[in-house]
Amino acid sequence: MGYMAFLAVMIIVYALLFRHFMWQFEAREYSFVAGFYWTVTAMTTLGFGDITFHTDAGHIFSMIVTLSGVSFMLILLPFGAIRLFVAPWMEEQMRYKPPLELPMDTQGHVVLCGWDSVTRTLAANLKATGVEYVTIESDYQRVMRLDEEGVRVVYGIPTDARVLERVRVEQALALVANMSDTDNTNLLLTTRSICDTPVVTVVTEAERADLMQSAGASHTVSLREILGGYLAVRATTRGAMSHVVDSLGDLLFAEIPAHGTPFCGQTLTEARLRSRAGVSVIGIWERGRFTLPRPDTRITDGMVLVLVGERENL
Repeated sequence: MGYMAFLAVMIIVYALLFRHFMWQFEAREYSFVAGFYWTVTAMTTLGFGDITFHTDAGHIFSMIVTLSGVSFMLILLPFGAIRLFVAPWMEEQMRYKPPLELPMDTQGHVVLCGWDSVTRTLAANLKATGVEYVTIESDYQRVMRLDEEGVRVVYGIPTDARVLERVRVEQALALVANMSDTDNTNLLLTTRSICDTPVVTVVTEAERADLMQSAGASHTVSLREILGGYLAVRATTRGAMSHVVDSLGDLLFAEIPAHGTPFCGQTLTEARLRSRAGVSVIGIWERGRFTLPRPDTRITDGMVLVLVGERENL
């Protein structure tokens, strides 16, 4: 605020001096607004417009205003901005101390290496079932952001044996390796040099599963293979075969392709799924669009019905 106040006072003083010198040296009278305009033009080095001095004394005053503007706006103002905005941000960064280890008595937790949408969902499910987790992150800014979000995180390199020891990997329920295949291999070898904790490895290519198991992986998961299999089943299934996609207590949410079922051509009222099977239709997928069902909605061959019901009914 001091810099801005000083700048405002400087402009006002120069504007007043401009009016005075114009009248004193050249017998011309200008308003304060014109003086303000001339001062800003001179200080910002934008050039002089229709208002200029024609005497040497006026030219000297113009040079003083221009040089002071250059000195302040190009030198002092950036330093002021650094002090007001950049320095506090840097101090905040320096003041933050990322978590470096877990308590010595931590056990029965899951160590996550490689934070993304997959491990985020896994962490939420672990938390819902009462299982503690911790993720290892090597990026300082990301550690701070995750810590602010309430994610249990430790700062360090996942493939570093000392970092693994600080997250009590030897007392963990399991370790999930969700990085690149190369990093996962290094992580497996490092973990096996410390303990025999089960390691679940996410592989990008199913062909590398054997390599991961040779390096010490307890289980390998190929997300592409799982997704491809699910899409293939969903696209080719005929008949009343439902696929569970989520759950809420005893209720399960499932999808069933209408293709090949006796419900095609019927409305939801005519299909009587609630009375015949004990399930309810809560949504419909058709050509990539999700819509809410109505009693008069007619089931077509290309629809996928979203059902809710208990396991035995599905």
